[in-house]
Amino acid sequence: MSFIYDEPEKIKKIYIKELPVLINESNELVCIPHSPDKPVIGVVGQRSSGKSFLAHGIIDRIYWYWGEPLISMNDLTHESYIWSTRNKMKAQVKILEKYGEKPMPLPIAYIYPYFKGFKPPEHEYISMSIPFEDFLKNSPYFLRLKQSEKYLDLNLRYIIDCKTPEEIQDILLDKIKNRSIVNTIMASMYRYLNQEITDFNSPAPAYLDISNTSDFDAMSDFEGMQYDLKEHPVSKREYGPVKMTEEEKEFIYSEFKDNKIIRDFSSVDFDKTKSYYWLYRSRYNPLLALVRQNLVPVINTEQLLSKPYFHPYMYYLLDTIIHNQSRDYYFESHKIPIWIHLEEVTRIASTQLKEKTSQKLIEIAQTGRPLRMGMIYVTQDYNKVDTIMRSQTTYLFTFRFKDKSQASQIKSDMGLAEYEEDEILHLKKHQVFASTTDHFVIYSPDGTRYTTDKSQKGRSLPPLSQHKSPGAG
Repeated sequence: MSFIYDEPEKIKKIYIKELPVLINESNELVCIPHSPDKPVIGVVGQRSSGKSFLAHGIIDRIYWYWGEPLISMNDLTHESYIWSTRNKMKAQVKILEKYGEKPMPLPIAYIYPYFKGFKPPEHEYISMSIPFEDFLKNSPYFLRLKQSEKYLDLNLRYIIDCKTPEEIQDILLDKIKNRSIVNTIMASMYRYLNQEITDFNSPAPAYLDISNTSDFDAMSDFEGMQYDLKEHPVSKREYGPVKMTEEEKEFIYSEFKDNKIIRDFSSVDFDKTKSYYWLYRSRYNPLLALVRQNLVPVINTEQLLSKPYFHPYMYYLLDTIIHNQSRDYYFESHKIPIWIHLEEVTRIASTQLKEKTSQKLIEIAQTGRPLRMGMIYVTQDYNKVDTIMRSQTTYLFTFRFKDKSQASQIKSDMGLAEYEEDEILHLKKHQVFASTTDHFVIYSPDGTRYTTDKSQKGRSLPPLSQHKSPGAG
């Protein structure tokens, strides 16, 4: 971004590579440095204190300034839908212009996990299902079979290509001599098949095909992408490009038209590198397909949250993203990072939830650099954030708390002094206290740049796209 600062009788513009987050009490610009080691960023505070506003600004700038993909994993309130328009709030736009920024829309695509009884929203969206083979591979987290689990695990390879429940049952009866075990497995499996959450019988796609996205040629070069029928012997699904507003198209094309990704496979020895499927695949999980189109997928979990398979579903999604980062040729060869944004993170992983999703978030937090993954989590209850995730948090942006135990835990985790704990307890509305285990990059009003590991207090920069306040209509 460009940063405008005043000198006597003239204005100068400098360009910065860091991510601006807030303005401190000395009227300085506080930034997060850009690093290949993607950080874990926490945004915490009581309800309606400004958490989502600050996190939204970080998301906008990661996409537009760093050009890095991001997936918003847990939208429970439809707050993200308005992000697809540029910021039109006059007071906020004035602040953006003061620091050389301009309002820009975030090209989001709304995704809803499909299940029987799903109520479609009134706006445009994409529904998705789970590939049946992945459902089976993750069956311990879905089916919870206890003693029968080992029998299913031993026979997964025989049923993974089945087309009907009857075919599954016949094979299991042939392989497992104890009929009661088969009945237990099938009863549990039927509960999920009846919910239509997998592409075994769901009307929603489990994959999107990026080979049909000619409208996005200005952003990425998809030439040479082929579908590997040998690895996945099923009919190729055809899906057109995601609809975008004219405003989104204007910004997308202007930003990416001269930045095409050119890939040269001429020197690649296919037999000695990744499998042909991973090298040429064009079918992706909908989240990753949209990322390949330079869109920001937002998963709405409002309806999914109450289902008994909410956590297994989130486990599948996180596992798929992690697996993609280590296996997919396109993402790995270009060293493409992915950021995960988790609103209300304690619904997915916390000190009180004994779910496998916690393990996946810990894996991201602990191995961010090898996986090229960063994380932004938001919560009203810092004390409930998984202890390992708290220990891996690099930047913590704290809004006001009335509960002293919350401030005390932050003081302990971030190595703060007594007076800093007291400052957290006396923050004003929308005032934020920023702390780090690394360092901030600061730009003074005269353009001076310096780094510090000291805590900062100030107010959030507005997001580039339109923000919907919690509870707003």
